[in-house]
Amino acid sequence: MLTHYTGMNPGDNPGNLPDPYYWWEAGAMFGALIDYWFYTGDDTWNNITMQGLTWQAGGTGTFMPSNQSRTEGNDDQAFWAFAVMSAAERNFPNPPDDQMGWLAMAQAVFNTQASRWDTETCAGGLRWQIFSFMNGYDYKNTISNGGFFNLAARLAKYTGNQTYADWAERVWDWTTETGFMSDQYEFWDGANDRLNCTEFNRIQWTYNPGVYLLGAATMYNLTNGDPAWKERTARIIEATGIFFHGEGKDIMYERACEPVDTCQIDQRGFKGFLARWMSASTQLAPFTYDMVMPKLRASAVAAAKTCVGGSKKTTCSLKWAEPKWDGRDDVGQQMSVLEVVQANLISRVEPPVTDENGGTSKGDPGAGSRPPDPRPPAITMDITTGDRAGAGILTGFCKAGVVVNEGPDYEVKVEMVPVPQPGPDDILIRLNVTGLCSSDIHLMKGDLGVPPMSSFGVRSPGHEGAGVVVKIGDNVKNFKVGDRAGIKPMMDTCGACDLCWGDKETYCSGAVLTGLAVAGTYQQYIVSPARYASPIPDGVPDEIAGPIMCSASTMYRSLVESGLKPGNWAVFPGGGGGVGIQGVQLAKGMGMRPIVVDSGAMKRELALKMGAEAFVDFAEEEDVAGAVIQIADGVGAHGVFVTAPAAYKTALSYVGNRIGAVLMCIGLAQAGVLTIGADPNVFVFRNLSVKGTLVGSRKDTAAALDFARRGILQSISEVYPIDKLPEAVKKLERGEVAGRMVVDFNM
Repeated sequence: MLTHYTGMNPGDNPGNLPDPYYWWEAGAMFGALIDYWFYTGDDTWNNITMQGLTWQAGGTGTFMPSNQSRTEGNDDQAFWAFAVMSAAERNFPNPPDDQMGWLAMAQAVFNTQASRWDTETCAGGLRWQIFSFMNGYDYKNTISNGGFFNLAARLAKYTGNQTYADWAERVWDWTTETGFMSDQYEFWDGANDRLNCTEFNRIQWTYNPGVYLLGAATMYNLTNGDPAWKERTARIIEATGIFFHGEGKDIMYERACEPVDTCQIDQRGFKGFLARWMSASTQLAPFTYDMVMPKLRASAVAAAKTCVGGSKKTTCSLKWAEPKWDGRDDVGQQMSVLEVVQANLISRVEPPVTDENGGTSKGDPGAGSRPPDPRPPAITMDITTGDRAGAGILTGFCKAGVVVNEGPDYEVKVEMVPVPQPGPDDILIRLNVTGLCSSDIHLMKGDLGVPPMSSFGVRSPGHEGAGVVVKIGDNVKNFKVGDRAGIKPMMDTCGACDLCWGDKETYCSGAVLTGLAVAGTYQQYIVSPARYASPIPDGVPDEIAGPIMCSASTMYRSLVESGLKPGNWAVFPGGGGGVGIQGVQLAKGMGMRPIVVDSGAMKRELALKMGAEAFVDFAEEEDVAGAVIQIADGVGAHGVFVTAPAAYKTALSYVGNRIGAVLMCIGLAQAGVLTIGADPNVFVFRNLSVKGTLVGSRKDTAAALDFARRGILQSISEVYPIDKLPEAVKKLERGEVAGRMVVDFNM
């Protein structure tokens, strides 16, 4: 782990990890080193820990150094506070007398965060980001609020000050009442405060229950075993069962990303914090010991078996259930293994000290109450007229994925682009997510036989957007600011031709294609004609609504036009992919009997979970068509829905001898490469038909959204932050995805 740290070197910045690591991860690392010293007595790393913490704390102890002022979030600050709080609780060697004590630093962070408690939206809560100009400022996330709760509870225990305890109670109540934690003690990632925290990002990370667990256990101890806090502590632990797998369901894993290999560099350290806080909770709530230690022991043994990599054969892996090295070496992975191993030493050390029980750290209840101006140095000055003009330009930009080198060797980069402005009949939507679609790749490559994006002056593809209306034109009546809205593959149609009037609007010759003729949803702010944007109903999270704009509405259209009835067999070649898996769910919801033809254990599991009656692995089955026909009553499919272009050449074989079967062409293939055909007599004698559908209409999209609202269409997406868009696109192109891919502009 420490081979990556360079902050002790001359000329380097003490306390900082080099790129690509985030600043907060260094604070987490020092917290792990404090525990390492406490558990083992080895003081080898104490000097660099002291140096890093005191340097990054700054003169006010608030951990708001100027070099982080453009990017710092409340959760980032919290991880540094956890480190100094542990230093106080463990009696880690104190800083020199002329510097602030560890306790005072923790109090300083608490005071700055208490001042940011925001009741203007969501009835309270901390925002993810500290500064209003930062992407994510309008997102309230669970780890920031859980960090504040954790810190408040521990300060209450250490100092005996009731104010901290009152804040801990307040944050807990807010977390449960607003829905950041479900009735089953599931902790969601967060919610957009522009929607008053009514729609949640339901990704579950290990560190969210962990941070609340230690806070709850501390409150149980502080209140002398209050039954309410005992129940809360126990139920958090019980709910963490979803983060353990293996034969004994006792090996910890990051379920949101680990099974599909999408854990980003910071996420690889999350489960280590759950291990840290689980073990610490046993000292404050002893009844939890037997609930958590068997799992921590099993996880530690499994994790240690992965530490066979690198030149010294000691580098550890992310996936603890697989006793081998995965070839990666980064701070988060190594820190997680250190955390879970040393967590098993908890019974050998004393519980946390307090002011009244051996604590030696100096405190200052008023620390951080008057922090220096937290604005970045570049704008901490008197603002002139010229500055105001510059600020106006600055706020007129947003992040976007743009295409460079359009063609076979295309590349995607994330850049800042101007925010467009709506016309009198338009709305401006701030997208929270965009889905990724294979047709985006075709457009970037320019192989669909249509004019290139660049001929329209377009650099951002994408057509699966979900977000919130932030501005409306003077003539708009059907949307208001704050409404949720989605962007589809068609940005607009003429609205006056026979096709538009006859439910074939997506074939309108005047249709405007999103991401081709106009900027697409890889751009966070996007303008849409108000008449053609799709309202998103309550109860449908953005990560589900985004892909519905294209894949699910397209599949709904195809299923309807196929004429299949309840009980009919519907075959989905490539059905483990993003479009096909939406079709599987919809077909099941419409009473059909889905069969998926695809390959791999991951896609098999997903397909069967989402409603497929059978899965045929084309890599394992010698006679794929025969297997499908046998499942389909020994006759053949009533309908074949082709979403993967590679499946067109074998698609007709799945209908067998079924009379009146239909082959539905959905997936777009490279122009001029594939054809579908058979002996005309086959079509005649079997009443066989081949039909194509493009994308869903507004009506189709509304119907698909209603399936999602009723819980029939579920989220099956891998979610990436906007800065990881280029990697996500390449992964999609390589076909390494089970389900859909979604990019979150707020991550």
